[in-house]
Amino acid sequence: MNQVFPPGIIREFSDSNPIQAKLVYYRDPFWMPFIVPGKEGFHHDILNRISNVSKFINMEASHCFVGRHVLIKDRRIHPDGHPIKRGIIKRLPSSNNGTYCIYTLDFGIKIPVELRCIHKIGEDLISIPPTLFNARLMGIKPISKFTFLRGNVTNAYFVMKELDSAANIFVYIRRCYTLNDGTIYVQVISTKNGFRVDWAAEMIICRTSLKYYENYGCFRSDQNYCYTFHFLNQYFDKTINKCYRIHDCPFCGNQHRLIYCGSYQKADQNLINLENRI
Repeated sequence: MNQVFPPGIIREFSDSNPIQAKLVYYRDPFWMPFIVPGKEGFHHDILNRISNVSKFINMEASHCFVGRHVLIKDRRIHPDGHPIKRGIIKRLPSSNNGTYCIYTLDFGIKIPVELRCIHKIGEDLISIPPTLFNARLMGIKPISKFTFLRGNVTNAYFVMKELDSAANIFVYIRRCYTLNDGTIYVQVISTKNGFRVDWAAEMIICRTSLKYYENYGCFRSDQNYCYTFHFLNQYFDKTINKCYRIHDCPFCGNQHRLIYCGSYQKADQNLINLENRI
């Protein structure tokens, strides 16, 4: 019988040997989708198959449930060249005009999607496993102790951008630990100016992250607040202004939409000020 682990339990990855992998996107050190090693060509092929889908069957709200596979039309303000994506419903809206949280299987990102942009998916596409896995960098934690910031050019995102440019997308990783939701904690090594660079160490040297020893070096925030998603995406599509979900606010302890919270707005500004002083 297979052992079932609770979602928050960290366990060792089955193969921690260093391996070359392709990083396709990064939002911060805790959101780095990699193509499954050895599946680079397959990833390209599945994107072509999805782009050739010509018939779309709308979904009714009564048929949408958490864990269901779907096709979506990505209508975000900043397109990535792939308007059709396959995904899994991760969260339902809390109001009739709210959005569904969809995890994209071939892009490794979660995006808010309106019901009119959610469509049925064929069994041939459902049977294909995800071509990406989401990775988190080990050994560090955010300076804010909650999330990484993207307000100016002295932050973790831009350090990663510089390292990624030097590495030409391909880096060496060690997959060390994993969570039951498929998230994998990794060490990342690349080459910069002829020298090997450990990404976690570089984050600490550049003072965009703090060293983290506890829990095998695998940092997790106390709760997976919806705030994390909105805050990290606000520079792209202002999703926090569109979210009708009632949140357990980490700033004032009340339940409300985050955009209405004065304590949230004050904490938001305090984090930016903190980053500017470092």
